[in-house]
Amino acid sequence: DEEILPSEWKTVKFTREAETGLKYKLINNRTEYELIGAGYASGDVVMESEYRGKPVTSIAKKALANNKKITSLVIGENVKTIGDSAFSKCSALTSITIPKSVISIGEYAFQSCKALVKVTLPDSVTVIAPYTFAWCSSLAEIKLGKDLTVINEFAFSNCEKLTTISHNGVERAEGRVQMPDTLLGVANYAFADCLSITDITFGDSLRLGSQS
Repeated sequence: DEEILPSEWKTVKFTREAETGLKYKLINNRTEYELIGAGYASGDVVMESEYRGKPVTSIAKKALANNKKITSLVIGENVKTIGDSAFSKCSALTSITIPKSVISIGEYAFQSCKALVKVTLPDSVTVIAPYTFAWCSSLAEIKLGKDLTVINEFAFSNCEKLTTISHNGVERAEGRVQMPDTLLGVANYAFADCLSITDITFGDSLRLGSQS
């Protein structure tokens, strides 16, 4: 009879990368992910650049709107677009890091984020949409991209503590703002009720009034 020898068993360990708890859905023929909700994420969150092997390329409309648990967020480095009202009324959000991959930020994206203090926009964002930072009552400082061309209506309205707007290394004393020469248009009420700004200097190419 053939002798049957005992087999050698090997233990194989499977590990799964830790996830933030944010909610995603597949888009673009299931080749990419889009952030659609906060899920169980809370506190200081570093968003996934890739989720289960595929890049996260967008943040959906109202994805994190009205969230009260996330205090800071680093957006994934593959995100290209941030949808309308994506972070609207995130009452606990004090810090947001926007990567250079982002080229478009929607209307009302950060509207009424009343704890948000400072924002740096990447050079790739050339247009600030209507109401993007409206009613961000704690926003004190914003750095604009060096290629910014348009600031739309009510973009910074009611940002009562906004004192410092810098760009491309240019920064003036608090309350006194010099806009980049690339800026071609500023719409009506873009800085309405920004009570801490005392003086704004614009370049020669500027057009005032309704923008698109």
